[in-house]
Amino acid sequence: MSQIQVATVGLPVSIANGGTGASSFSTTNGIVKYNGTSLVTSTTALIDASNRETNTSQPAFLACLSAQDINVTGDLTSFRIGSGQPFTLVKNQGTVFSTTGVFTAPVTGMYLLGGQIYASGATKDNGGLFSLVSTSYTYRQNTYGGAVSSTAFNNFATLLPMTAGDTASFYFTMLSVANAKDWSIYGAALGTELYTWVYGYLVC
Repeated sequence: MSQIQVATVGLPVSIANGGTGASSFSTTNGIVKYNGTSLVTSTTALIDASNRETNTSQPAFLACLSAQDINVTGDLTSFRIGSGQPFTLVKNQGTVFSTTGVFTAPVTGMYLLGGQIYASGATKDNGGLFSLVSTSYTYRQNTYGGAVSSTAFNNFATLLPMTAGDTASFYFTMLSVANAKDWSIYGAALGTELYTWVYGYLVC
């Protein structure tokens, strides 16, 4: 029969299960898990003294477009953000997002992806689409420059079921009155004003 021996605070706690896979460990704020053979402590998933949980292995990213992509749509061209000017990676836990704008799911689960796209064009009275395109799903969101403005902001966030190895990218498509590539996507170097950014993380 398995037994748990409670030790003095700060000392190792020994856990025995009939002599099979027995393990000893000592930690101040680590999470204990079973690895299939024995109980082990996590080196990245932690709970501090105030019961706040952190995990530096949790897949997560935040990236901003580094510079302006000039005249990339306006004639219904579907432009993948990051395929021209690269993204600057503010945070990229698990190395899940590339500077070319492609997110790759490291494990199967539900992911929250979102951000903002800021685009501007030379002509008005136009409309188009923002698209989040993954291996299995495509999410569309309408965007309009409008009759009195040639600027479009797209804020978005969605839950996306993904299988390990699936990818997701962000696209912007615009139709201008002139039906010409006269729409640009704004970006800026990190540390100045940010216009276009994306983020994502594993929810469960």
